[in-house]
Amino acid sequence: MYIGGYNIAFVLHAVIETPAAMNFMLFPSRQIGSFTPQAHPLIRQYALLLLSSVLISVAFTVRPADDLTGMVAGCFSIYHVGPAIRSLTRLKEQAGRQQPIFLSEAFLYLAVHVCCGLSLFQCFLSAARGE
Repeated sequence: MYIGGYNIAFVLHAVIETPAAMNFMLFPSRQIGSFTPQAHPLIRQYALLLLSSVLISVAFTVRPADDLTGMVAGCFSIYHVGPAIRSLTRLKEQAGRQQPIFLSEAFLYLAVHVCCGLSLFQCFLSAARGE
């Protein structure tokens, strides 16, 4: 879906993943339960992968809908399955500890990644149908 000439699915991906990439790059210890400095290079590498996806997404925000746009949107939609599953796992753990689920950080992350993933998947389907 385009609004004002911008592909909203790619805009959403860029907006959601830019802060995540910066967080992984600047604060790698916060991403793991215990302090493990040997994992920092891996987490920072993941941050660079996210940043690369953001830059690709920015390039596709103004690109006309075509097969390539749809294929890239489909690839990016698959990525959002991982964070959604992690959020579901965290919500299950919270429920087991009888902690609030709605309006929790995990619930927010789940909602954001599901919305973004579905938006990108819809872009993929539109391209596949030739719309």
